[in-house]
Amino acid sequence: TLATGGDLDASRRTLEFGGGIGFTVGGALSNGSFRSLAGAVAITAGSVDLYQIAAANGVDMLANSGNIDLFSADTAAGNLSLTAGTVRVAGSLGAGADIAVLATTGDAIIGYATAGRNIGIAAQGDATLRQANLTGATGDLRIGAGGHATLGDDDAMSGIGSDRWFVRAAGSTGMASVTGGAGVSINLDHSARLDSISGRRAEVNVATGDLTIGQLTALTRRGIVNVVGGSLVIR
Repeated sequence: TLATGGDLDASRRTLEFGGGIGFTVGGALSNGSFRSLAGAVAITAGSVDLYQIAAANGVDMLANSGNIDLFSADTAAGNLSLTAGTVRVAGSLGAGADIAVLATTGDAIIGYATAGRNIGIAAQGDATLRQANLTGATGDLRIGAGGHATLGDDDAMSGIGSDRWFVRAAGSTGMASVTGGAGVSINLDHSARLDSISGRRAEVNVATGDLTIGQLTALTRRGIVNVVGGSLVIR
């Protein structure tokens, strides 16, 4: 465990340790990667700008006065938690159990997320998740935004990428909900059941396969669903 009241620049190095890794940094933690081979990674800092975090048994990261910017974070077992004003993950998040992302004042923009149990993305601003994979026997996907909530691509006008999808393990049970105060955009190549979609405006486009929706609510504007390569069931 390391504590400092100022900034900490890792100088593009990777710190790898057999046990747990802990940092408490008063300022900015930046410019490096951290790997715990047999423990957890716990970081509290003013802001975080790192390349990769990897752990055996949990990742807990808090930026208490700024943002979190990562390429990827992964824990083989346990939970992964990221909390900051704005959270941006250009690559992927992975967890043996739960993934929880909270953007307390701004946006949460996440590339790919794979979890053995639940995935939760919440933001005061916009919330975006490009791809979701629930691998456990039970698991929920929940995306909630004070602004706009997006699952998959931002829009379908320029085509939907083949890596934009939401899937869950065969026989898996759980809920999937996407809620946006300003609206919802779901643009996927293919998708598992979506139980609840709610926003001022809601649009769903799925390029291949069938789609089942439990409930779609467009509060003040239009609700649109296009399923190009399969059938649509609402139940």
